[in-house]
Amino acid sequence: MVRDRYFEEIAEGEHTQSRGRTITEADLVNFAGVSGDFHPLHTDAEHAAQSSFSERIAHGLLVLSVSAALAMEYNEHAFFYGFETIRFVNPTFIGDTISVKTEVVETVEKSDEYGRVVTHAEATNQDGEMVLIYDLIELLERE
Repeated sequence: MVRDRYFEEIAEGEHTQSRGRTITEADLVNFAGVSGDFHPLHTDAEHAAQSSFSERIAHGLLVLSVSAALAMEYNEHAFFYGFETIRFVNPTFIGDTISVKTEVVETVEKSDEYGRVVTHAEATNQDGEMVLIYDLIELLERE
């Protein structure tokens, strides 16, 4: 969804629920190539089968990237400013579909030009099991 909103239009307590996105084999392969993270838990089925996970798991930063894309609405008046309190609660496996529930937890005037918005995000898999929690920070233009 595209929303062109300014800082003053964002209210603490706002909630959203994202659509789902399935993590695929191609996601793991592409992310390993782009990031250089070829840890065998992500890339070696035999190694992962012997681990406590029993199968390959998605890179945590891949899950964070996909989750952030699901959580953030395109807004020409906003830009990404950072993350806080990131926790990878449970592994994400190939074939898992994640979605993200968000709540705006803080809005602060940063300057005459920008306001800072902190959104708490919880990513869950198709079984409702939490896989990731974090706070996402954006700067939004002021009217």
